[in-house]
Amino acid sequence: MINAIIELEIFQNITHILKVDDDNYFTKENIIELSKSNVIYQYNYIGQLLKNSDIDVTGDWHFNNTKPDNYWYNKKNYGKPNIEYFDGGESYILSRYSLNKIKQYYVFNDLDKIRREHIYEDYMIGEIMDYYRIKPYTNNYFIYGDKGKHISLGELILWCDKFYSPPQYDNSIILICLFKNEYPLLDYFISYYKSVGVTHFIFINDISTDYSFRYLRHLQFKHPSCNYLLLNTPNSHLNQTQCYQKYRYNRNGQNWINFVLKQYCKGIYGLYWQIPMKY
Repeated sequence: MINAIIELEIFQNITHILKVDDDNYFTKENIIELSKSNVIYQYNYIGQLLKNSDIDVTGDWHFNNTKPDNYWYNKKNYGKPNIEYFDGGESYILSRYSLNKIKQYYVFNDLDKIRREHIYEDYMIGEIMDYYRIKPYTNNYFIYGDKGKHISLGELILWCDKFYSPPQYDNSIILICLFKNEYPLLDYFISYYKSVGVTHFIFINDISTDYSFRYLRHLQFKHPSCNYLLLNTPNSHLNQTQCYQKYRYNRNGQNWINFVLKQYCKGIYGLYWQIPMKY
């Protein structure tokens, strides 16, 4: 892709690329505002979550998901020095100047060499930027990824708080929903309860393995006026049996519900509705 942007005439007007993952959340408005920002024209390497830590890791996602014929299969050590680089899970931006330096560094005539040297794309970019003394610039441009935008709330993790405004005490109705693997029902569920007067939604996801959580993270595309919070229970590192135990030991989710009630529903009418969960 980088080589194409540099070489092909059709891309000669491209000034920057924005790297995002398929589970990042952003809107058209994010991109428009970002294109107007002076920051992207002042710096060549911009991101939201700057890392500067030892990357000699064991059991990391990338190593654990390689196939037997992959160079990195069963390897446990990346063996790279500490540098500053932007976490790819939270996105980053590269200017055309930086793209040219990446092409200059690797030439792209031996992709196997690149694959043998790097398993982390975000670290590779940071290493090249460091080589050419291109300093990283941290800027929050409100693209939601899988790490930096989590806010710990007791037993829950808060997502997408930018779409939630405090309810008005006179006419607000909050619906709290605990769900697991209910993707086919969510659109109908939201549409119905909005039609009968619900003004705020708080969704608590108990480790869905279908598209439920991703759908709700992108809810603004389907329901632009929806005022909602998306909360994730702390079970993502557990297997299904352990998830059930965690749910049961929280009084079948009542501890999570009580936490939300105390945090968000003081003096306001609230409904609790639990979609039947599948374990």
